Amino acid sequence: MKIDSEEIFEKYIVPGFFVLILFIATIFIFSNFYWYKSVPINKAIHVNAIYSSYEKKSQRIVRGGYSYYIILEFSNYKKLEIEPIVFEVFDEQIENAIKGIEPGTEVSLLIHPYGDAILGLEANGKKILSYDETQKIRTKEGIGFLIFGLIIYGICISLLVFLNKRKRRMPRYVRFKK
Repeated sequence: MKIDSEEIFEKYIVPGFFVLILFIATIFIFSNFYWYKSVPINKAIHVNAIYSSYEKKSQRIVRGGYSYYIILEFSNYKKLEIEPIVFEVFDEQIENAIKGIEPGTEVSLLIHPYGDAILGLEANGKKILSYDETQKIRTKEGIGFLIFGLIIYGICISLLVFLNKRKRRMPRYVRFKK
């Protein structure tokens, strides 16, 4: 019994590739419903913490540039971050406002229940990060993930239909050669 490389490719590698791509698309689609889901203000975690410092960090992104975000440190609470998608919209405004907070100041935070993302930040009676604006940005980002996942699903299904039709059009002796 001779093993044909084309047969292995068609039986195992192509279906495995499609399963992997569909799995990745599923992650994009369901991340929208978990991480980027709009959280009602009463379900957000409300915390009053003592601000100690902040750190601006960068991460390399696919487009060849850098994405920036801020990590806030508190003396009585864990480190939290202002996500890159939010920070990119209000970068200088947020950073300047955070620079103006004195260490030891009590700040009021609204935190996403599924992670350490800050949805709202208030210090000295002044809103630094608006809950409503943050939710709009996160919802927009989530819709982008959803659309991307659905496009990947559409491409995979179209390719499967195309390959199946192509296989049916092949002469019988080519499809069933031994």
